[in-house]
Amino acid sequence: MATQHWNPQALGCIERDSFAVHPINRTLVTADLVPRRSKTSDVRAPINAKFLVIQTSAQHSAFVQWHKFDLGCGALPFSIVLWLWNHHREVRARLHGPWQANRINSLNYQLTGTMEIERESL
Repeated sequence: MATQHWNPQALGCIERDSFAVHPINRTLVTADLVPRRSKTSDVRAPINAKFLVIQTSAQHSAFVQWHKFDLGCGALPFSIVLWLWNHHREVRARLHGPWQANRINSLNYQLTGTMEIERESL
């Protein structure tokens, strides 16, 4: 099965100033009698990114169908081209948690959400 792709023409472009990256440092907690936190973190932990997209009604309908049927309600990963650290990078991501869409006017929606970017794809 091929990885689905975020198509900006079909789903809308992510607003540049809305995109915020938040690295996660997972640390190991031991199962001893006295739990201890390791001093090294997992460098392969995913990177959380918040995003905002302004969509037309058609793009919003396409996103809802893409999310439900192609991504299995967000369970499957997708590939997306992002501008990260002064380069365009095609990365694998997964929608993390619920997304929210608000109707701006009769023609447009504002979609916000969070995605996890796989570090291995960087």
